[in-house]
Amino acid sequence: MGSANREQTPASSLDLLNGWLTSDDREPGLAVIEDLTRAALPVLMNTSRQSDPAVTPPSPEGGEGSDARGPTGAALAAPVAMPVTAPAPPSIDLSVAPGGRRVVAFLLFACAVVTVAQAAVAYADPSALTLGLAGVLVALTLGCWRAWARRTTSTTVALTGSHLEIVRHGSRHVFDLADTRSPVDVLGLPGDRSWRVLFHRRGLAPYVLDASMVDPAEFLRALHTHRPEVHYRPR
Repeated sequence: MGSANREQTPASSLDLLNGWLTSDDREPGLAVIEDLTRAALPVLMNTSRQSDPAVTPPSPEGGEGSDARGPTGAALAAPVAMPVTAPAPPSIDLSVAPGGRRVVAFLLFACAVVTVAQAAVAYADPSALTLGLAGVLVALTLGCWRAWARRTTSTTVALTGSHLEIVRHGSRHVFDLADTRSPVDVLGLPGDRSWRVLFHRRGLAPYVLDASMVDPAEFLRALHTHRPEVHYRPR
């Protein structure tokens, strides 16, 4: 009997006590106990219905401090260091400026008009003076046409760092101006008609860069930045 009472839950014990208080077969001497029990019964019932507080699990690192998460409950991620890449060197266009091509085209047009007019004069009055002047104008027109044809060739010359890239007629060549193992020869002075630069290649003929592809003065300034030992050679 005693073991059965010990195994009862607090809720069943309170129910039995409440039933005893409401029964009619109680002794009159228990009035005081009845009043005290009626006063304490609601408090006991409320206490029995409350659940035990959840046990807070310890932190993974065994610390006793507060949670490392922020107000929103999200864990704060540690900052990740991003690799820093050096900026690429700028690319310099060394190709012949379009303005020079337009000037040559205008000179070619003007020479052609004057040559046609002089040819008409020489045809009407075929003297030595008119024929000689017509011949000079024809030679000048041919020279302008040759210069225009050389400058209108699709050639792109760009310098990125020390690498010179030349794209011409669908072919692409790259030369490292800072590589002293690759000889470079400059023939003539800027402004000479036969000015050119030779890039020597092992087992191949030298690559020729002339004034129709780059501006000589601008190219030499870029070349001497990486190869100050390169000097002019006689033609």
